[in-house]
Amino acid sequence: MGGDESTTERAVGATGVASSLSVSVAGRELSGTTALAALGVGALLFAPAILANYLIQILTLSLIFALFAISVDLLWGYTGILTFGHAVFLGGGAYLMGTLLEAVGTGPAIVYAGLAAGTVLPGLLGLVVAGVLFSRGISEDYFTIITLALAIIAEQIAVSWSSVTNGANGLLVPPARVGIPGVVATELTGVPFYYLCVGVLLAGYLVARRIVDSPFGRALVAINENETKATALGYDTEKYKTLVFGVSSGMAGFAGTLYVLSERFISPPLLGFVQSTDVLIWVLVGGRGTLVGGILGTISLRFFENTISGALAFSWILVLGIVLILIVLLFPEGLVGVVEVARERLRDRRDDEATDHSSDL
Repeated sequence: MGGDESTTERAVGATGVASSLSVSVAGRELSGTTALAALGVGALLFAPAILANYLIQILTLSLIFALFAISVDLLWGYTGILTFGHAVFLGGGAYLMGTLLEAVGTGPAIVYAGLAAGTVLPGLLGLVVAGVLFSRGISEDYFTIITLALAIIAEQIAVSWSSVTNGANGLLVPPARVGIPGVVATELTGVPFYYLCVGVLLAGYLVARRIVDSPFGRALVAINENETKATALGYDTEKYKTLVFGVSSGMAGFAGTLYVLSERFISPPLLGFVQSTDVLIWVLVGGRGTLVGGILGTISLRFFENTISGALAFSWILVLGIVLILIVLLFPEGLVGVVEVARERLRDRRDDEATDHSSDL
């Protein structure tokens, strides 16, 4: 298998503004996304000290959805695969965990089994779906339409299969316990669960970053840039797209298991089209093809929605739609792009000051 290094490099630059961001910390050059991630981790670690409990609960759920957004950005931002049905895997992981807790028990062993099943099975389902479709030469446009149909079908199954899912009323899940099976167990709630979600999100981001910075990730970006040329250069594009779809599906499923542990309730819309669309908006607003943009977009929009929905009981959706349109029009590269603009202005100002200083000498 071969590759064209120049094609890959150009493709990497085309994925987003992340490749051009850089700042200096203690004399060391850091990429903009790394700097944003470091600042974000610091803010998240100190959040419980300054935020009320209900805001920590909102932030906890936002972190879980941010992991889901990272899984989507791997597909859409780096590989160019647009899916309107990725919530199928989020909801699949959630229902697997929920039904285990509801039917079998809530002990640590069941929780760990649910985490494993909610990750592996959606990942395998993603491999099968992508493998079948891509091996048949389905174009990306038709692939997008098929994923939309899958989301509609999955939501309808969750509504109809009431003996397992409790139908449209949703499934109420008992509180889960973690610890050492057979030795000690405790409910993981509140701030401890929040910090667990911070750690999981950081791990998910690092795994995704490792993927996109690897030769595998550079191949994905080359496929996004020009799949025909990537194929001509020797890349097995069907295999690459299938594998990344499986990884992304497993990550989404894992986020679904955490959702259940946090909310203790699951309803059919979690696997449907609306949830699949929401995550695309989070990624787009944050900055597609940056990973950290998905995190930033998810947390920002969810807090913004919570604020305006409380202040504007009936018109908040209209206001949210207007704000989203303005963000897309003014900052097409997302919130991460705002950082790029600020960095460029700061650099230009420093260059001007340096020039003026040289002239004075």
